[in-house]
Amino acid sequence: MKPIRHQLNGKAKKMYVTLDDVNKRFGDYKASDHVSFSIEKGKLTGLLGPSGSGKTTILRMIAGLESPDSGTITIDGTVVNDIPASKRGIGFVFQNYALFSYMTVEDNIAFGLSVQKMPKDKISRRVNELIELVGLRGMERRFPSQLSGGQRQRVAFARAIAPRPKLLLLDEPFAAIDAKVRVELRTWLKEMIEKLGITSIFVTHDQDEAIEVADQIIILDYGRVEQSGTPVEIYQHPDTAFTASFVGNATVIPDYHIFSHFEDIHGACTAVIRPEFLHLTRAGEVEQFPNSSEEGVVDSILFRGSHMEIKVWVKGSLLTVNRPLEAGQVEAGEKVHIFIYQIFVTTENKVYHLKNEALYDDSVVI
Repeated sequence: MKPIRHQLNGKAKKMYVTLDDVNKRFGDYKASDHVSFSIEKGKLTGLLGPSGSGKTTILRMIAGLESPDSGTITIDGTVVNDIPASKRGIGFVFQNYALFSYMTVEDNIAFGLSVQKMPKDKISRRVNELIELVGLRGMERRFPSQLSGGQRQRVAFARAIAPRPKLLLLDEPFAAIDAKVRVELRTWLKEMIEKLGITSIFVTHDQDEAIEVADQIIILDYGRVEQSGTPVEIYQHPDTAFTASFVGNATVIPDYHIFSHFEDIHGACTAVIRPEFLHLTRAGEVEQFPNSSEEGVVDSILFRGSHMEIKVWVKGSLLTVNRPLEAGQVEAGEKVHIFIYQIFVTTENKVYHLKNEALYDDSVVI
């Protein structure tokens, strides 16, 4: 079978991994529900969704650790449904590292090469090369118990890529790591994969992680693909109600008609409003759109370091708005004005991106 190719700007893209109508059930639980998507060669793709959305099941089926009930999985032009995991040329990084506690760093990295019966001198060269690559020089003789979480993850990464796999799979690679180190490892992982040029798929439930690291994001919910696209596409142009509400720090409003100055979409009531869609003005401050603002009362204020996260009651709905530190403090119970620039309005199958009608007023200079 020839590799699947897609057209982009008149140029053919090679799709390295393709799932076509893949289904997988565990008893009454449908982990994969007619899943279809393609991943471009050399790209880093994030499978993003809440717990139980089927992310890890998809990863395990690609790896050959689970078998689909139906549908096909193609890697580099070959249908791999009946090919054993050991023959697929895949590297796998597990959430809990899965390092051998009784082996040193260099022995853990060398393990897959030893299984392949590679000559000892070549193993030694490859291990040294990888220790240098992942920044663990001087720790070769340490055991996993003597390493930090971030260092263990680097060892797990080095071990996975040691046999030069054609595809790298990572299951929640940063889940067991401290927050500060996790942020550092995100950048490190992206740089490593770009340097190696290896097609990679990672599972996460952390949208910040997916947006920062991935070239492509596939949103999953209840075993179904909700949307696939670049981080910018996913964030700015959600296709489904789930994507609109799941991505971003969203507030869901049951009936958006409580707010003025928005187009009435027939049959639609629910709206999704993100903090960046709002602007807060205190009494005495200049308002750009005074006639289109809503009155609100500050409920609570949370310091976020670079900004203040403010909860405001507006017409019975608790909205979240971010306010720059330099804009000045507000107090709980204070009356403010909230201008809603835009909202996502959702129906069962569609998302409408509505802008406040004041923005279309020709008499207003923005």
